[in-house]
Amino acid sequence: MRNVELLNCKEYDKLLYENNELKDIKNTLSSLNFEKPDKVFIITNIKNIYQIPPNASIELEEWLSNISLISIPTRINQKYGSVTLAVLSPYTMDDYFFYKGLRESTAYLYRYKGDYQSMAFCYYVNKKENIVRMYAQFVKISPQNYNLNTTDNVIKFFRNELKMAHVSVKQISIKK
Repeated sequence: MRNVELLNCKEYDKLLYENNELKDIKNTLSSLNFEKPDKVFIITNIKNIYQIPPNASIELEEWLSNISLISIPTRINQKYGSVTLAVLSPYTMDDYFFYKGLRESTAYLYRYKGDYQSMAFCYYVNKKENIVRMYAQFVKISPQNYNLNTTDNVIKFFRNELKMAHVSVKQISIKK
């Protein structure tokens, strides 16, 4: 992933991190191993958290739904304060590609050892032409607060922390 590559880019660091508190968190983040997650969860049935105006156009409804999805990492990270937001936000990746197999907007939670995880979100930008947007960002989810080691714990996290009551979660197997 490009965001992992950026973690070790000294030139990028010089542009972003003059504050020692920011540097400390960034150094912790770059010392972690993001090569292979411990677990991967697929989260579906993600409903829009924003109130849709009664006379909203289909375009506005789709936009609010997509913003609701990609705002999840920010909503998680803001719970740890502005410093965490400032450190993790520059490592956001955004890409577009063609794919026919996406049934619905989907989130992927890549769980690693420690406080920092990665989340990626995929949704159709143009379903007729099979154009999918993939948006990924690091998130801080402390194991002391939520041990995301089971599908039930991931569901509880989405319900309690993100107020998304109807998500479905499936763990996928990864090669050891």
